[in-house]
Amino acid sequence: MLARILLDTTVFNYFGAMRSIDFYGLTVAHLPTPFYVSQEVFREANSIKFLIKYPQLGVDILNKVQLEGNEFRLCSTYEELLKIELDQLLDPGEAESIAQAHAIQSALFVTDDEKAHRKFQQLRHSRKGHLVSDSFQMVSSFFLLVLLEAQGLITMVDFENARNELYQIRRYNDRNEQKQQVLLSGFCADMKLAYQILGISIESEEIEKKCQFL
Repeated sequence: MLARILLDTTVFNYFGAMRSIDFYGLTVAHLPTPFYVSQEVFREANSIKFLIKYPQLGVDILNKVQLEGNEFRLCSTYEELLKIELDQLLDPGEAESIAQAHAIQSALFVTDDEKAHRKFQQLRHSRKGHLVSDSFQMVSSFFLLVLLEAQGLITMVDFENARNELYQIRRYNDRNEQKQQVLLSGFCADMKLAYQILGISIESEEIEKKCQFL
């Protein structure tokens, strides 16, 4: 399941925004690579806004995607009929990424776009939910952080600092109680899936404890 992972532009933003750890460096150094980037996502990452916000990181990522090396690969393969169907339900980047996930047999698409997560869940529970494989999962950047923590690639202190920073970046304290719970539930689901994929047993109580914003 970790053999191929598709990344959204939102993940690149979090690579740049994190200050408590070298999230970008740790991810590409220790997690299964190459990561795949759809053409639509690559076009979004070439935006002036992204390059101005994270000049060095943006250029580095885009160059590595173009070179198609050991860290990033530009993905142009997708199931065309599935993409046509998904284009009617999702945004272009999401539709293309899911269609590509099916084509390259990737089960994971990492995005921090909350709208994308909501729309995907709506799709899953709709009559057209059969379009997407049951093995396909949409996760957030927190999933990547958990993979680092679960394998002992970062200390617990670094994990907790990075987790709290992600909550702050996601404006947890500015949300109402319901929206706070949505974010917490999403992080808990990401942690549960990450541990499950790695074959590591973890109790629900431990997941909730590790995901709590302190």
